[in-house]
Amino acid sequence: MMTAFKGSLFPPATWKSCDTSGFPESPYPGTRPVGSWRLTPTGNLHGLQHCVDGWVDRCSGQVISVADRHLVLGYGSNLNPSKLVSKYGGEEVFVLRSAVVGWAAAWCNARRSQGDVVATVVPAPGHVEVHGVIAVTREQLQEMDRWEGHPQYYERQRFAGTVLLENGETASPEVYLGSPGKRPPLLLGGQPALCSEISHDVVERLVPEGSRS
Repeated sequence: MMTAFKGSLFPPATWKSCDTSGFPESPYPGTRPVGSWRLTPTGNLHGLQHCVDGWVDRCSGQVISVADRHLVLGYGSNLNPSKLVSKYGGEEVFVLRSAVVGWAAAWCNARRSQGDVVATVVPAPGHVEVHGVIAVTREQLQEMDRWEGHPQYYERQRFAGTVLLENGETASPEVYLGSPGKRPPLLLGGQPALCSEISHDVVERLVPEGSRS
């Protein structure tokens, strides 16, 4: 069943390289390239294609393995290349396009210090969303803990849902879930406000400015 919908969820990506400047951080959560990609130490983006041995850089032809890296499910601004450059400038990061089954990105009833309403993920039976798995080193993971505010704002834990990478493999990443005290989901009619159903412009009017943290 998992591979039955893989093709429709993951349309082919053929681009080879581009610059991070084409993916601004604002408005939240910022934009991101189509497909899987590599942030190089020079700050460029290279497209990744899955292959028998792992992943191949479509620009350089280099075969990439992420076997020695920590996997983190990204669903918000941590998938934005410009943000990753600002946090990991001069370091290499890999992002693998993936489908998340039974969970969905939802708006928080909270704003980050810059003023944006931010997101978390919540159980959502029947939903399938395309996000990304970020492959980082141990040191990069520790840095991510810092800027995600773990454990006060977001709590890093093993993801309880199903994640399918675009190469057909399942992954067991960790994920940053909004903490109940600082990043609770925004409820409308008793249900979480899903990012796929309600625009950022709308939730901007629903979440008070005084909720910045």
